[in-house]
Amino acid sequence: MPRKRGPSPLTTGLLVAIGLLAGGCAANTEPQDLRELKRADSPNDALACPPGVCKAEADLESPVFAAAPEAVMQALRQAVEKQPRVELAAEVPEPAQVIYVQRSAVFRFPDTIWIQPVTLPQGASVILYSRSNYGYGDFGVNRERIELWLGLLREALAAEIVE
Repeated sequence: MPRKRGPSPLTTGLLVAIGLLAGGCAANTEPQDLRELKRADSPNDALACPPGVCKAEADLESPVFAAAPEAVMQALRQAVEKQPRVELAAEVPEPAQVIYVQRSAVFRFPDTIWIQPVTLPQGASVILYSRSNYGYGDFGVNRERIELWLGLLREALAAEIVE
């Protein structure tokens, strides 16, 4: 009886890898109120939040600006959308939020980044939450991204920072 021939394991693996590289992996872009965020147990995320706003422990403190929340969001969006491999995934009216996906350069693995404006007595700020969609760890990539994006926001609104 002739042996049934199918693709070899190597061929199957290559096809899967090519599919991932060509089409990318799916990203979680579900809206979530970042003030109520429950962080994952795995070390593959980063959270920036103004003091006293988020229930979850933040890795970084978001700056406060003497500006309207819309102005803060506009400045941040302009900076973010110039970053490599970033795409706008969703704009959510309630809670007011934008969701981006940024893919890794080689394997195109998606990280999801949620940005939510916050109105405070002294001005406005943002909550940023960046999370890898695949893998247990992230080698600090999400924290570095949040630090970079907050730095770009500080540069854009330097004159508006509340000390």
